[in-house]
Amino acid sequence: MSKKVNYLRVGFALEKQVLVSVGKCATIQAMGSKEWRWVAIVTLALGVASTLPYLAAWTMAPAGQHFTGLLFNPQDGNSYIAKMRQGLEGSWLFRLPYTPEPQDGAPLYLFHLFLGHVARWTGLPLIAVYHLARVVGGAAMLVMLYVLAACVSDDAREPFGY
Repeated sequence: MSKKVNYLRVGFALEKQVLVSVGKCATIQAMGSKEWRWVAIVTLALGVASTLPYLAAWTMAPAGQHFTGLLFNPQDGNSYIAKMRQGLEGSWLFRLPYTPEPQDGAPLYLFHLFLGHVARWTGLPLIAVYHLARVVGGAAMLVMLYVLAACVSDDAREPFGY
C-alpha cells in the first residue's frame, strides 16, 4: 500500500525552512555600512552605464526625427508603452485596442498598467517611467543577487576584503 503524501504541506514546510534559513543568514546580518556602500556604488555605476546607450541614441537622433527611447526589440517595447498608455488614461484593465469586438477588459499586464498610472500621477513621460522602472528593477536584482551570493557562499565576500 502506498502512503499518501500531502504535497501542499510538504511545499509549505520546505518554503518555511528556506525562509527561516535565509532569515538566519549570518552574512546579511554581518554586512556593514562599508560593504553596503560598495554594493550601492557598483549598482549605481551599472545603472548609469546601462542608460548611456539610450542617452547617446537620443542625442544623435537626426533633425526632424524622433528617438523612441527603445534600442532592443522595439516591437515589444512599443507594445509595453501602449499598455502603459492605457494605465495613463486611467484603466486598470487591459483591452485589445485593435478589435471591433466589445470587451470588458481583463487584469492582464498589471505592471505596465501600473507604470502608466505612475506616469499620470507624476506627470513624467511614459518612456521616462519605463526607463526608471528598468533601472530600479535592475538595481533591485543586482542587490538581491549580491545578497544571495554572500549568503550561500563563504567565499563570495573574500575578494573584496569583507
